[in-house]
Amino acid sequence: ISPNLDEGYQGLHGIYRGAGSSGYRAALKRIAQKYPDSSDVTVRLAEAFQMTGDLPQAVTLYTRVLNQEPGHLRAQIGVGTIYVILGNLAQAERVFQNVLVQDPIKVEALNGLGWIHEKRGDVAGARDFYRQTLSVDPGNTFAGEHIKKVAP
Repeated sequence: ISPNLDEGYQGLHGIYRGAGSSGYRAALKRIAQKYPDSSDVTVRLAEAFQMTGDLPQAVTLYTRVLNQEPGHLRAQIGVGTIYVILGNLAQAERVFQNVLVQDPIKVEALNGLGWIHEKRGDVAGARDFYRQTLSVDPGNTFAGEHIKKVAP
């Protein structure tokens, strides 16, 4: 990513606070039009749509990246997270397991699998994944909070 693009992203936080989610998405769309071949830009745009609740648009953008780069970890994690939110736990589990094949200590995937097990009521499985996350990243807030929910 060019330094100008990084500066543009830093300015987006002010846009998001000042103009709300629609202004934030509009600004990201302008950046995406300027850098149409950038997977990173497309993933950031997908993340923005995800943050603002437009999950179908986010999935469309993540899928675009994954069609070009099937191993793109951020796109996989983003789409896996949306699958969990939408209740498609089996598909989310496949996505997160695939991420772990590529990066066995990717905390986002470990947390995602913990979250899936938690949603299924499998507290032992959830605890196991949250412990794995905390062994890699002891300060991980998500795992720290959720392991308390599934504590014996």
